[in-house]
Amino acid sequence: MQLRYDEELVEAAAFLCAGGRRADVPPLQIRRFNREREKPYAILDPDQRNAAFFTLHLEWFREWGLEQVLLKLVDEFPLFRKSLTVLAFRKARGRNEEGAELFVSAETGRNAVVALLPERFARDEALVPFLRHEFMHVNDMLDAAFGYSPQLHSAGHNPAQQRLARERYRLLWDITIDGRLTAAKRTTNGSRDSHRALFDRAFGFWSEPRRDEIFASLWDGPKPHHPNLLAIASDPREVKRTHEPLPGATCPLCDFPTFEWSVGETLPAEIRLRIGAEFPSWSPAQGLCKRCRAVYEVAADALASCLLGKENQSMIHIERIFISPGHNFCGHHGQPPGQHAIVEQDQVECVAGRGLRGDRFFDYKDDYKGQITFFSMEVFDALRRELKLPDAQPQATRRNAFVRGADLNALIGHEFAVQGVRFAGVEESKPCDWMEHALGPGAREWLKGRGGLRCRILTDGVLRRDA
Repeated sequence: MQLRYDEELVEAAAFLCAGGRRADVPPLQIRRFNREREKPYAILDPDQRNAAFFTLHLEWFREWGLEQVLLKLVDEFPLFRKSLTVLAFRKARGRNEEGAELFVSAETGRNAVVALLPERFARDEALVPFLRHEFMHVNDMLDAAFGYSPQLHSAGHNPAQQRLARERYRLLWDITIDGRLTAAKRTTNGSRDSHRALFDRAFGFWSEPRRDEIFASLWDGPKPHHPNLLAIASDPREVKRTHEPLPGATCPLCDFPTFEWSVGETLPAEIRLRIGAEFPSWSPAQGLCKRCRAVYEVAADALASCLLGKENQSMIHIERIFISPGHNFCGHHGQPPGQHAIVEQDQVECVAGRGLRGDRFFDYKDDYKGQITFFSMEVFDALRRELKLPDAQPQATRRNAFVRGADLNALIGHEFAVQGVRFAGVEESKPCDWMEHALGPGAREWLKGRGGLRCRILTDGVLRRDA
């Protein structure tokens, strides 16, 4: 493991000592430092001059025992020398910027960077507890048993909720660290009482017995696990697990407290589908606040009027149409694909509630979700370009209608019209394992979230290729 220092941090720490702010620095050494510091000014080349200043400052940083303080702390954490390639220290611009980070890459391995204010070098009583606390963070991140992941995002959370979850997570983690340090008879930056005050402020919506229980488990308990801390920080009210709208609890969508709940089961199907697409963990039994319901109802009305308008119909262009009389992949998992040809058509008959006449899914099941499938040509063009599959052909996906000018995912949960025929967008046509065989390596993973649109046919009519 290599130790590295930011030039500004070393220079500021050296000047701090030379200015008499560190108590154990002899005056004779300060005068010698000032004399030696005049020499680099004679160097004309600016790069060489800066390098000379850094070398001089680093020598005095070591002479005054500042590096020895760091090394002594590093020795308390054997995992550092085993796991880190570089441990770097840089100057923080303010208290909010202080802290430790871990960077991992295939080229350089694991590198830790600690940002701190130079003023901390004035007194070991300020420096050591801070660094030991931050080193505990790094040690947890390096320890496989902790299970750390830098991805703190939770499905269904907006940016404000993500930021709040990160702040809660950091608080919980800090509590466990200072609890462990206190148990080891080490000095900490924060006392049990100060941490408890911050904890009560962040989780004041819990009952006092609940706060007592959780705080004690964090402060007095064994070494924590990242997933457990993240679960508390991301969903402290356990809204996603209780599945019960409680007076004063937060709405599972906007995360604002509410006493005015709307029953999820009373929502129109298209709105429930839209909420489910944006918040995968939501269920109608959880409900939603009346404000969110109003927002989704207004958005649904606006989108429906737009989707059914003639202006929008003219924006969706059908480039290619395909049908197949039999299944090649459906029902063939673990077996060779079927040999039914897919046939390109200039036009196809849509039969309401039944499907495309002549296609394998015609009269397949009552109220079948995939009576017709749409696929975006813009998405297919991007797939060929990004996966370097110039020979891939649309018919290999076995979707029916390839269109331009439509955001297919936006049609999930809504009715819309193309060439006078009305459809109900049901769900994404999720890519299956056969995509790797039909299109090429990486196709299935790449198509997640953009595999096309499965629809029910609401009115009879004919779809034709646009000229």
